Amino acid sequence: MDGRETVPGGTVPVVAPAEVVALLPALAAQHVGVGVTVLAVRDGVVRMLWVNDVFTRVTGYAAHEVVGLEPRLFYSDQWSEVGVASLADEVRAGRAASITLPFRRPDGAAVWLALCLTAVPAGDVATVLAAAPTIPPGDGPAEMWIASFSDVTGTVERSVHLRDAVRAERRARLHLALLSRVSDVLSEPDSDEALAQVSALLAPSLVPWAGAFVVEGGLRLVGLDTGRGDGQRPASDRRRTLRRVPPGDPTGAHEIDRVLGGSQPEAILDLTLVHPTESAAALVQGQLLAAEPDLALLSPRVRVVAIHGSRSVLALLAHAVHESDGTPRLTEELEQVLDVVVRRIGLALDNARLYAREHELAETMQRSLLPQQVEIDGLDLWTYYAPSVAHAQVGGDWYDVLEVAPGVAGVVVGDVVGHDVEAAALMGQLRSVVRAYAFEGGTPASVLDRTDQLMRGMRAPRAASAVYGTLMPRVGMPGSWIFEYARAGHLPAVLVRDGQATQLAQGSGALIGFGRRARTGGRAVLVPGDTLILYTDGLIERRERPLRAGLEALLAAAARTQADDAAGIGEELLAALADSPEDDVAVVIARVPRAGGPVSASSAGPRSRRWSMPSDPTAIARSRHAVLRTCEAWGIDKVADAELVVSELVANAVLHGWGTVALRLFDTGDGLRIEVEDSNPAPPVKLDGHAHGVGGYGVQIVDRLADWGWRAANDGKIVWARLRAR
Repeated sequence: MDGRETVPGGTVPVVAPAEVVALLPALAAQHVGVGVTVLAVRDGVVRMLWVNDVFTRVTGYAAHEVVGLEPRLFYSDQWSEVGVASLADEVRAGRAASITLPFRRPDGAAVWLALCLTAVPAGDVATVLAAAPTIPPGDGPAEMWIASFSDVTGTVERSVHLRDAVRAERRARLHLALLSRVSDVLSEPDSDEALAQVSALLAPSLVPWAGAFVVEGGLRLVGLDTGRGDGQRPASDRRRTLRRVPPGDPTGAHEIDRVLGGSQPEAILDLTLVHPTESAAALVQGQLLAAEPDLALLSPRVRVVAIHGSRSVLALLAHAVHESDGTPRLTEELEQVLDVVVRRIGLALDNARLYAREHELAETMQRSLLPQQVEIDGLDLWTYYAPSVAHAQVGGDWYDVLEVAPGVAGVVVGDVVGHDVEAAALMGQLRSVVRAYAFEGGTPASVLDRTDQLMRGMRAPRAASAVYGTLMPRVGMPGSWIFEYARAGHLPAVLVRDGQATQLAQGSGALIGFGRRARTGGRAVLVPGDTLILYTDGLIERRERPLRAGLEALLAAAARTQADDAAGIGEELLAALADSPEDDVAVVIARVPRAGGPVSASSAGPRSRRWSMPSDPTAIARSRHAVLRTCEAWGIDKVADAELVVSELVANAVLHGWGTVALRLFDTGDGLRIEVEDSNPAPPVKLDGHAHGVGGYGVQIVDRLADWGWRAANDGKIVWARLRAR
């Protein structure tokens, strides 16, 4: 019989007998595909009445091994008694209770079970329990529960793996973000400030506490002023300590000396012990506890890691970590992150020190090559220099203004062929030679002849032109000066008097390096109001016009000048001729002031001035003179305020910049605007005492007297200030 009966029009199912229907629930429970067990409960005691075959397959326990026993005998050690009790409360309240729990099979394999508990209605319970031999004894009412479960080990493991992967990815993102911030911080030019910020980034994101020690002839904790007594131990002392290091020191007292010497990468320092005074550990411990008095309570032992440069240990990173078995430990992942941080710090410190050494060398060379100027009583002097390559700071052109004798000025402008380092080096030699012979005395022609002879003897690889002259007061004519000069293949100077510009073309001679005959000199008398202009060909020479046309343009521009001070005249000439220079430009202007000084309140000249000065302390005094003369020429009061502000700005440029310092003054109509440019692109920081601030108390002076700010310019920056009305 197949269970179906044929009738007209089709077939219909045949209804099973009642006894067969009674067997169907048991058949379904046995083969449903999930583990099923029937539980009997009385007075809090639970017994297992029946289990299906799937229960045996999943749990590993056969029916005869578990029927009649309490399920607690098979609980996993990870189950919570409180959790199981809460499940029972849910079932007694008439609600199905579900939970996913771990289970351990007899063979030791672990599985995860998704368990569902439901209560059997009371009417059915009485019938079943009446014949059940495993009913728990007791006086209370009996209950019966049905527990079904399925093996969800694969799902749980995938979920755990996914959760761990998400956590690992989150940690990786956080670590990458941390490394990115560390890299940004390490670009800070102040090494101490960078190390302090890196330490702040590491704690507490990676470690509970972190600090960095700089190794500079001793040990100095960054951010802690320890004075000479703690952090400045001489390098010779450290070397003596290294020779006395015993093997296997568990306290870290001498191990840190080995770290400093580069013989081991790290050491564990015990902060609870008293370390020998001759060891580096005593210095590290003293400074750590001075900075963080409670550090020993947070972490009795700290890890000290060497930060290596290319040749030696440059710094130490000390950090506290959570302890395991009395020893500070980190996870492998955190170890890798810290290792990357340490290597980046070492590279940054090494680069910073290399940069500082190169900067010092370049600055020393540039200061020896860049033009100089002194102030001569009775003369209004203005000088300007700009190399054709802005970042080079030096080129083949040069000038000098010297006081070769009391009250006597020596003025020279020269040009070496070429624009490279070799031209700059030869320029430095020429400048030194001319200076030496100028101070020895003699006529300008003899100075150039002797220079020529020496340079030919040195077999100088380049030719050079120059004009040298002396300015001395004319005896018997107060306010007048005598200009004696000689030329070595150089363009003639220009004399401007009463709106007329003429060339001083006497005293010609061959280029330096080619002179075979004695040079002749020239002479001119300068009276009050006269202006003398010395220059190099970069001021007038352009590809689109011949040199003669450039000379004519210079004479025309000089004749048109209306300013009553040397800086104003120079500014007018630069505006007219040097807007797009194709060569190095050097200009020296000497003006004999009129009686009573300039009265530029009515001057028609442009209301701006500029100066180019070497990054040298003398630039500070020179900038103050420039401001005083300009304010007098423009009729601007508050000269003392301007003098203070420009002193602070130029001092900052000299202290932290290099190359040339450019000073610009502008009459805005309602006050004076000051701009100072240097070649250091690092912005000024408005923090008193910070190494790159406007400077100590100077920032308070500038803030009090002016509105100020900064902007990037070329390869450096411009710091500006506009004097504020009182």
